[in-house]
Amino acid sequence: MVLVALWATPALAGGVSAQVEPPDDGVSTGDQWQADVRVTFGARRDTTEGMQPFVTIRNGESGRTETFKAVATGEPGSYRAAVTFPSEGAWSYSVEERVIGRTFDHHPDVTVAAPGGSRANPVVPAALLALAAAAAMVLVRSIGRRPAPALAVPGE
Repeated sequence: MVLVALWATPALAGGVSAQVEPPDDGVSTGDQWQADVRVTFGARRDTTEGMQPFVTIRNGESGRTETFKAVATGEPGSYRAAVTFPSEGAWSYSVEERVIGRTFDHHPDVTVAAPGGSRANPVVPAALLALAAAAAMVLVRSIGRRPAPALAVPGE
């Protein structure tokens, strides 16, 4: 029985895949991302019982990594990990399935803002403010240059 289990695990490794949905925009330090992980064997999700997926995040600048265990949701092949980004910066993420020893989905960086921060570009609000100020100046100048109203000439 043990020999069958040892043989089956490497055989399964070729057909197993794991996917995770990316976090929402606007992630800040300390925010919790509910990473929904889907594990499949070929096109089937019902044969993935007993898998042990983990989500690992890696800071692109410091190299710091954090790993979070995904727990079964009750739906075949579905797992969820509560991931918290510990600091701001660019973080990549991947899914590791430890039963078969494979890592999947090396994702591009997620930009994590400071606590309470925003990922918005600070140049855009400043440019909009400058544009609004320029429009106000043009409006004020044009009001000051209005021609005097025409006087009515008696008898006309």
